[in-house]
Amino acid sequence: MTSLPLRIRITAWYFAVLATGFCAFGVVAYYAMRGSILETVDENLQEVASGQYFFISFEVARQITASGFPLDQLTNPLNLIP
Repeated sequence: MTSLPLRIRITAWYFAVLATGFCAFGVVAYYAMRGSILETVDENLQEVASGQYFFISFEVARQITASGFPLDQLTNPLNLIP
């Protein structure tokens, strides 16, 4: 059995090393981007949820105050049991 010429063996070796490097780079880039996107989405979701919480708290407190209940007796308007 004859071996392949040196030119083809070097080309195949170079292709294998380069393909492995590109694949490794792609995997690392994918997970880095995925983590960055998830972190940004989590931060934005936390901001929106916080804003909704304060809006609901304000509305509950406003309605309680309008009904004549003294607001200083409440510790957290969202934990109020009717």
